[in-house]
Amino acid sequence: MSKKLFLITLILSLFQHLNAQIDEEWIANGTGNTYSKLQSLTGARPQVPCGHGSFTDTGHIDEIMDTELNKHAFRFAMHASEDGNYNQCNPAEIKERQRNELAYNTAKPTQKVKYTWYMKLPSDFKTTTNFNYNFCHLHQIKLRDGSYSSQPMFTLSAWRDQLELITSTTDYNGDRVLASEPLANFLGKWVAITEIINYGDTTASGAYGIQIKELFGTQETLFTFLDNNIQTWKGFATNLQVKWGLYRMRTSIGGGTVFSDLKDEQVLYDNFKVTYLNDGEPIQFDAPKVLLTLNATNGTITVNPEVANNVYDEGAEITLSAIPNDGYEFTRWEQDASGSVNPVVITMNMAKNVTAVFTEIQTEITSFLLTIESINGIITANPSAEDGMYEEGTEVLLTAVANEGYEFIRWEQDASGSSNTVAITMAEAQNISVVFSLLLSESDIDNQITISPNPVKTVLTITNTSDLEIIGS
Repeated sequence: MSKKLFLITLILSLFQHLNAQIDEEWIANGTGNTYSKLQSLTGARPQVPCGHGSFTDTGHIDEIMDTELNKHAFRFAMHASEDGNYNQCNPAEIKERQRNELAYNTAKPTQKVKYTWYMKLPSDFKTTTNFNYNFCHLHQIKLRDGSYSSQPMFTLSAWRDQLELITSTTDYNGDRVLASEPLANFLGKWVAITEIINYGDTTASGAYGIQIKELFGTQETLFTFLDNNIQTWKGFATNLQVKWGLYRMRTSIGGGTVFSDLKDEQVLYDNFKVTYLNDGEPIQFDAPKVLLTLNATNGTITVNPEVANNVYDEGAEITLSAIPNDGYEFTRWEQDASGSVNPVVITMNMAKNVTAVFTEIQTEITSFLLTIESINGIITANPSAEDGMYEEGTEVLLTAVANEGYEFIRWEQDASGSSNTVAITMAEAQNISVVFSLLLSESDIDNQITISPNPVKTVLTITNTSDLEIIGS
């Protein structure tokens, strides 16, 4: 294609975008030069950084394969030290700002319009901590002419540790924060953003709404603002510009040292869509989705009604029932539910975290005393109890051990038998004794043995000799 034909095509494309209100769609597909492709699709030159000699303008927006989307996505790159604003290309100029944005120029819509897109901020995304300049704009709608030309009407910005929606639509000078949520909620995940605007005019109010949902996982609603009676136009403008990308301060106003904590960033976008709605109805969104997180140890929590991933419509009433494991009982609710009523009803007017506390059931323990008596030996018990007290039902193994010169004979009282080991079960208090007997040897017998009948009539005395054999003991 000749340069002249390309120029004519570009002019015609620009004319169509400025004068015709047709639905648009820009989706990454991984083919061709991304910069040229977006310029042709939107009718406007992407506002990419310049002054970065080793990194071409067109290289600041490219396409990469994303595993979560399972397709290509647009990657917007920003470099802390090298990149300058798109209109600060002279190396001698002070590069106090950095901008890498996709721009869509159009005439003021005469009907309600919906902008939708996907966005993913990196998990370590941050703005500078410099108090006066710690912002990074991610999306803007700006006037292109009229009394307030180039002034943004709505801005979605990472500002300090918040994601903020800012308006400058009032005719006085100054911005106003319409809504904000912690920036951490949006890091490291794909989000789907829907923005709907009914553009009013200089005197009549319009309508504006924006909703951000997690694209995967729980798909809960992370950010919502809606006002069907808000100023959305001013200064007799006739054209506007819609922008997506990165816009941040690199140094303080007038230039100087680059903020030391500014870092290189890569933000992903995809599925840009512009849809014109001719319904004449007030803006409305599906009910925001909020996440219920449940925590329980030694039991479970059931939910009625059940929904996928525990993500509920905002305002839904749900019933929680705490079910203890065997041996435990429900005690109380904690965090976003309280009290000891079970089941309990809660209203999901926001994301909630509920914990059920279960405690072990304390049963009365019955114990019995084991009393052991032994002379000329000892009795060992397994298991042993220092105080002799055993829980009801405990089986105890007793072993009789005779002292030297003695031998075990039998158990007595609450145990019986002639084996030196016996097992007892502690069903009641028990008293156990053992009988040990003296062992006799030949030397223990006198030289004379007297045998007498009973009653005594005759006494027989046997005198021991060396040949006397003793049998028994």
